[in-house]
Amino acid sequence: MRNRARRPRYPWRLMIAAGVILILAGALAVTASAAQGAGNGTQEACCFTNRAYAGVCQVSPTEGETCESILEYLNSPMSSGKGYCNNTEIRGGWRLIDCHHSARKHPHHKERSKANTPSTRARR
Repeated sequence: MRNRARRPRYPWRLMIAAGVILILAGALAVTASAAQGAGNGTQEACCFTNRAYAGVCQVSPTEGETCESILEYLNSPMSSGKGYCNNTEIRGGWRLIDCHHSARKHPHHKERSKANTPSTRARR
């Protein structure tokens, strides 16, 4: 009598089951990463004020940015290269404020694009 290991009778069923499990695991991973990305991308706007800046500066943080990191940038005398607050050169004295409160107080003071500022409209 030979002692042979018993081969599965239907190996294709085992392969299909393994494939389904892998597909479900992949779908779950994609869903989890999409949910995590959506949470980061929907961060609310940050509002800043400065005595030397007219109105309220509203900035929407991009990936990897927070309101605190933008405030640190605005208050650092050595920072340059980002276009926050109409590309202002004002460094220091910035405060983070509640955007909802500032919108009621100053509804027309949102960050405008450089093309819509009065100084560039006059040059056209």
